[in-house]
Amino acid sequence: MIRDFDVTWDGRIIVYVDQALYGDLYMGCFDTVNRSKKLIIHKDWAPQGPRVSTDGQIVTFYGNSKIFLYDFEKGEVREIFAQRDVIAGFPELSRDGQSVVFSARGKSMPPSVFICNLGYGKVERITDESAGNRFPHWSFSGRFVAYTHQKLSDLQKLRWIEVYCIDSQDHLLIQKGAGSQCIINKCCWCPFTDSLVYIEKTENGVNQVKLYSTSDRNIRLICRVENIQEVSFFDSGHVLLISENTLQLYSINHGQVIGQAKVPIGQKLLFRPDGAVVRISRRAVYFLTDSGSIYIWNFQDKPDIILQSERQGTPLSGKHELTIRSYDGRDLPVYRYIPNKPNGVICLFIVGGPGESVKPEDDRVLMQFLKEGYELIVPAYRGCKENPDRWGEMGCGDVKDVIEAGKFFRAKLGFKLPIIGYSYGGFLTFLALAMSKDVFSCGISLWGVTSLERISLHLHKVLTKDMDEETRRRVLDERSPVIRSKDIEVPLMI
Repeated sequence: MIRDFDVTWDGRIIVYVDQALYGDLYMGCFDTVNRSKKLIIHKDWAPQGPRVSTDGQIVTFYGNSKIFLYDFEKGEVREIFAQRDVIAGFPELSRDGQSVVFSARGKSMPPSVFICNLGYGKVERITDESAGNRFPHWSFSGRFVAYTHQKLSDLQKLRWIEVYCIDSQDHLLIQKGAGSQCIINKCCWCPFTDSLVYIEKTENGVNQVKLYSTSDRNIRLICRVENIQEVSFFDSGHVLLISENTLQLYSINHGQVIGQAKVPIGQKLLFRPDGAVVRISRRAVYFLTDSGSIYIWNFQDKPDIILQSERQGTPLSGKHELTIRSYDGRDLPVYRYIPNKPNGVICLFIVGGPGESVKPEDDRVLMQFLKEGYELIVPAYRGCKENPDRWGEMGCGDVKDVIEAGKFFRAKLGFKLPIIGYSYGGFLTFLALAMSKDVFSCGISLWGVTSLERISLHLHKVLTKDMDEETRRRVLDERSPVIRSKDIEVPLMI
């Protein structure tokens, strides 16, 4: 299934990432004129986030925590960034193809933005450690980089936008209202001017589409909209208003929507951590749906499929959905996945995140367990995409959700289940075992998070604004797998 893509400015070449049935990632190239496809990067590189140059000669991508560059003419992959204990991703090529900007984070380094000069091979960090900075985007001129900025001292971790000037090396923080969040995506820059479009989401739920000019640092309100998640530039006079189900072409000069494309029924626009998978060429808009289909919209007709995933088999023979009551009476969605070839083992499976989906097609690890024949019971704990979060619930309410699911199925099946979780799900596995007695038979934590402070950009979901310093410390200690490990009484594999 196609999970991401990019397109050249002339619309001829599409570079895409295809995820095989059991999670392996490949990168392919599609020529829209000749209608030909070619595999260019195999699964060993685990390619993600392809960004192709304007002329279609090179593509940058990330995989296995490293940043790479692929040369179409030479057919070679070049590693341009790799550091021990540092996870790098989300690269973007400058329009002249001479530089790559990307974000990276490490054990003692918050998400930071780096620039690599491809000619000299020099890598420079352009942000400091006072904030988390990620998802960088080049301006068309190559003079500016915009990225998401979250102050580590801010308990709410509100999103700002910061702009870095290549020439002066100045950092320009775009001002916003108190309590507001600012959101940008890959196509936030105007193709012809150094202007930036973004959404400011206010505390009262109003979405304001705004334009920031780097020339005079002026902020202009374009419109107020509802039910819009992101905004992109198409050209200097038009922006795209983006939601899960609709793309709207908005005329800045006329102050109104002048065109609309609906995502086909039964599908939704795909969103990745760095934004909606919507790409712009000189004459059209391209977007990817959750079915793995890439559509083209030229504003005249309804969107047409230009590339779609090939049908694959599935390790699933059945799926059951049910809702149980959690400890506080809140509904807890639970999904039970039956493999084609059961091996006789049933597990409570805790997905990573926080904020991820519990669907097998969205989860490579879950799919691999199904392939091996494990029957999986997957609770959509609060914080998952299917069960939105609340303030202060991370490491507390979500853990109790997991425990309640374990209790429910212990009673229903007549025996205790093993619990398996990875990443943030591994963190929940640690705490679920520590905070419960006689619920689970054993546990496995796969690369589990061992401290909430390691995922500092999510601390606003743990520490509420009314907590004093003593309370904050106590809460973090109570939700620490390291401190609570003494309470685990069943076998645990890490």
